[in-house]
Amino acid sequence: MVHYTKKTKALVVVNRPATHASKPVKSKYQRGEILLAGNIMEPVEGQPSQTRFTMITHVNPGGVVDNPLCAKIMNRLSASAPIEFVQKLEVAADCRSM
Repeated sequence: MVHYTKKTKALVVVNRPATHASKPVKSKYQRGEILLAGNIMEPVEGQPSQTRFTMITHVNPGGVVDNPLCAKIMNRLSASAPIEFVQKLEVAADCRSM
């Protein structure tokens, strides 16, 4: 679902989990699940070339990683993975503008 707010000019994208017949669950793999995810993109006031990008995810890793130690590791990864995602997004956008 995508929502645009005229007042703040923010773009909100909400994602929910989905399944697909071509990728069934297999017993030899543990599949984590993104329960809910969202992205908020909003302009930075006074900076027309900048966008504030907020990522929100609620994940159930499942299996053996569903414990306090792995939760700590996942929380640390969740701080760096979005930055890498945006950097890769920026590279892809630059390639398309050439």
